[in-house]
Amino acid sequence: MSSPPEDRVPTLRAALLAVVVFVHGVAASPLPPSPTTAKALSNPIAVEELNGWVRLLSGFGVTTNRAQLTEIAIESSVVTSELRSAVIKPFRPLMRITGTGQGWGLFTYPNTHPHRLVIEVERDGEFQVVYRALDPEHTYLEPQLTFRRVRGVYDDNASKVRPSYESFARWVARHAFEDWPDATRVRVKMIRTHVVTPGQEPDPKAEVRLVRVVKRGEEGP
Repeated sequence: MSSPPEDRVPTLRAALLAVVVFVHGVAASPLPPSPTTAKALSNPIAVEELNGWVRLLSGFGVTTNRAQLTEIAIESSVVTSELRSAVIKPFRPLMRITGTGQGWGLFTYPNTHPHRLVIEVERDGEFQVVYRALDPEHTYLEPQLTFRRVRGVYDDNASKVRPSYESFARWVARHAFEDWPDATRVRVKMIRTHVVTPGQEPDPKAEVRLVRVVKRGEEGP
């Protein structure tokens, strides 16, 4: 004798939730959405990560090097990216309609070379720092700049510069020129530092990147 329809509701609900958790778990997992490349694995973050795995594996008696791990990572990324796509593809239309897609992976890898936004205003021929990320003494426009949607604009340009970064620099300049009528130029830049783990030698080097200078009159409407 079959169960009444209402008795099946908890089972169907549990099955549906299991599918949702599984699909979004795969989408949020650190599996690459597309096969990686040798160029992608040559950036400082990837190099440091691969070197760390070489040291870790050597502790277990496995002899390898970064070149070998790079080749393995490239080959395995083909398989894992195809697996990820096969799982998610049937559900993409539903995710698009409901707006429930998972757009980024969780805990993919630590960023050991983070960027720090710095904004400077030129007055009387000298640039003065008015904003520096995580600096309590220079907090100009901090509520706006730390808002996740605004932060996403300049953070997203750290690895690949897009037109949005130019627009961001002009937006900053418009605000600065309004607040400092005697300012002649505004400089927006990123400072790239190297974060090390406890026990490692501190790396004092800092790389200045993505420098944009906007003169008064060039900031646009």
